Amino acid sequence: MSNVTPVQEIADEIIEDALPITVPQVFTPAWNGFGKQVGTVKNAAEAMVNANLNWSVMLADCGWQGTNNGQTSFYPSKGFVATVRSDSLATLGIVSRKYKTVQNIDAFSFLDGLIGDGDMTVETAGVLDGGCKVWVLCNLPQVDEVADGDTSKRYLLFSNSHDGSSAVRCLPTSIRVVCQNTLALALKQGDGEGVTVRHSGDINEKLIIARNTLSLTLDIFDRHLADARKLVARAVTGDDVIGFLDRILPVPADKGNGRTLKLATREAITSNFYAHPLQLLPSIKGTAWALVNAATQHVDHAGRIRLTDGKTEAEARFNNSIYGTGAKVKRLAFDTAMELFAA
Repeated sequence: MSNVTPVQEIADEIIEDALPITVPQVFTPAWNGFGKQVGTVKNAAEAMVNANLNWSVMLADCGWQGTNNGQTSFYPSKGFVATVRSDSLATLGIVSRKYKTVQNIDAFSFLDGLIGDGDMTVETAGVLDGGCKVWVLCNLPQVDEVADGDTSKRYLLFSNSHDGSSAVRCLPTSIRVVCQNTLALALKQGDGEGVTVRHSGDINEKLIIARNTLSLTLDIFDRHLADARKLVARAVTGDDVIGFLDRILPVPADKGNGRTLKLATREAITSNFYAHPLQLLPSIKGTAWALVNAATQHVDHAGRIRLTDGKTEAEARFNNSIYGTGAKVKRLAFDTAMELFAA
């Protein structure tokens, strides 16, 4: 049995994607340069058009070609079909024949009531992996003041996949204004998945249920604000900083590249905490809240990002910060701080 803990596994995974680099002077959100600003829209349909998401997904037989007695034939798979993007005919995924497509407009049309009533505005929308995942970012009007001069905005990130990897999903996301750090908010302890709607059964009915459920989950922002203020109220010592880093980035005893990289990342986070102006605001300086943001700042803005499968840097950074390993580490940092300093 392995002695490696889940915390260590996450740390091992993030370390390769978060090497210290030059910190930008101007901080921008994860979706900067990625996705498209949709402008003022009245409904999801307008947002889909403005963001070039007004295409559909088709199901097509998939299988293989084989030659028998000199004749080449196509042999369809009995259990699987391909999801295909209508405008480019690109294959997005291979899914079970029981899979039910949820078109972009259908996935997000339940937002119309919230948009029309002024409860939220659509800010940005885009795709990941050529359309395998589609996302819409909505801004809620309330701004939360964690401490004097330190505020957070409330966002809801809606996404839908066309490759069978995830359900229709709503993810509450807090953005720290001064440096645009993002943090996906858990609906319950340890759960960062948000509200989901599976690709099976009566999709329309489930989307209605999701909209009703959404109204019940907005209090997560109130709880997050209360938690953040608890961290602001807790001053931390040098030993506290070391203990925090030991939990989120434990250093292996054996010498090697992994040890060197982890030590460098810990040094970068420590430098953020003790020396970066955004963590030295008088209202948060030396607190557990500044320590958390020293870590999230590094993940969001100073991490080297792997560029694979033709992804641009902007797409890779967005995926890491919102959905990928970076999102897990930021969640781990916040949960660890709550456990250590606000229990």
